[in-house]
Amino acid sequence: MNTLSKCKCRHCNQSIQFDSDNAGATIACPKCGMETLLFVPPELPKPVSAVERKAGSLVECQECGNSISRQAVLCVNCGAIPSLFRIGWYVLCIMAAMSIISGIIAFAVWAVNNCIGSMK
Repeated sequence: MNTLSKCKCRHCNQSIQFDSDNAGATIACPKCGMETLLFVPPELPKPVSAVERKAGSLVECQECGNSISRQAVLCVNCGAIPSLFRIGWYVLCIMAAMSIISGIIAFAVWAVNNCIGSMK
């Protein structure tokens, strides 16, 4: 199957269009006349646009549906706290409550031990 390919002259950077079946052949460049190897350039990966790159870091606000950053503390459109951030706050509040309760229990144990020790 005859498909057209393009490559550039290594000497003058002129674009040369040729039949893909002729890849590997050497020809005289139409612009500079220097011998140039015809080759099919490898396909480069499609560049990722800034929008596509950023799309992975966005989530939808549960309240208004606006796109917000995964790291957002609140939605700039409606002021709602994102669910991922809210879960972090719940965990932090539970840990703080457990620390306070542990402190109260430790104080009670200390107080009881000191009272019993002073009664002897």
